[in-house]
Amino acid sequence: MSSPIAIAATALREYLLRYLPAEVAAINATRAVVVKAALAGPYAISSGALSLGPTRAGGTSVTLPTGVAVTASTIATAINAAVTGITASADTQGRLVLTSDTAPTGDTASAVGVGASEANAVFGWEDAGVHEVRSALGAPTWKGVMDGWPVGIPDGGRNFVVILEDRDEVPLGGYRRDEHTVTLALSVWAVDRNVSVHRSREYIQAAAQAVRDVLESDDGRTLGLNDGTVQHVAIGRERIRGMPFQAFDEAKRPLGPPADVASMTVQVKVFQRPSAAP
Repeated sequence: MSSPIAIAATALREYLLRYLPAEVAAINATRAVVVKAALAGPYAISSGALSLGPTRAGGTSVTLPTGVAVTASTIATAINAAVTGITASADTQGRLVLTSDTAPTGDTASAVGVGASEANAVFGWEDAGVHEVRSALGAPTWKGVMDGWPVGIPDGGRNFVVILEDRDEVPLGGYRRDEHTVTLALSVWAVDRNVSVHRSREYIQAAAQAVRDVLESDDGRTLGLNDGTVQHVAIGRERIRGMPFQAFDEAKRPLGPPADVASMTVQVKVFQRPSAAP
């Protein structure tokens, strides 16, 4: 008969492999890039134009409406009449918001670019331009949910990796209840194919969210087991590392691209009755 630790680790790995692909696809559909003005309107505009588009460099020139108090909504109307591939709007704080019309999928990234222009300063953007590019998350493959650390740096290719790390078990209320709390440490490693990990934590946050959403679903609370073996699953502490991780060999050569890393603890309540003594 399996130990409580083995039951929890096996069920957790199999559940993540089964349900992460669908969850990752659902999360990708919500990850269209947004570039938001740092400064809120109304804006004082005497002249100028913005270069905007669904690429890093922008591309389509939009002459800005002029005035001493031009609202973000007025500017958004002018942008939407001239530019395709992005949608402009105003948020509740009066800031101009540029949203890509395309969510990232497969090899196609979602992008919004504001090209170089002196008019950028009105919105709190650099004169040289700003951009955001967001690549699609790839769900772990069969080897991508690892039961323990690999010998080398975890490599999931274009897919993120989940590693089941240290685990410990404590009897719950004494041995007579046959219930145990198994705590497992998880690491999530993700390499952004656009190598944009230095720009924000969005990519690794989305990967960690996929793991959390799967485990916090109604079915995930028992890891899909309806026989009473797994009685409850809860996520404890979650941590998103602020600095991308980079491993080097003895000659200080990089062993791979920078990777975003998240960690969390998962508590699994397991019912396990030992076999009768011979």
